[in-house]
Amino acid sequence: NSLYTGNLGYLANGDLHITGRLKEVIIVGGRNYYPDDVEQLVNAIDGVRAERVVAIGVEDAENATESLIVLAETDRAEPSERDALRMTIRQTLIDAGYPVGDVVLLKPKSIHSTLTGKPQRLECKQRYLSGEFSQ
Repeated sequence: NSLYTGNLGYLANGDLHITGRLKEVIIVGGRNYYPDDVEQLVNAIDGVRAERVVAIGVEDAENATESLIVLAETDRAEPSERDALRMTIRQTLIDAGYPVGDVVLLKPKSIHSTLTGKPQRLECKQRYLSGEFSQ
């Protein structure tokens, strides 16, 4: 028996481990990237607010693929500090093999969470596409 839930996962020693949601997978140039992996890398960077990062895929119709977009909250307000943080995030992702498209720094409390405290990726994607997060 199988039940389609839209979740991705694997079985190990009879235990089911959920790794993400199919509709949240980011596909760039035919390769799959998982938002949780990207978010974990960015969360470890000094200057990024803990657990306040969202990675989304945005359609790039011109290239018939998606672009990897990272939204990250920070307390840093000084433009030079923000530019340095944006470059650090970009370089960290490139070094890890991620084809990062855009890095958007947001003020604290910009990313809404679910009742369980997880960032709302799809809602963030809609807000990004509407231009709400333009810098």
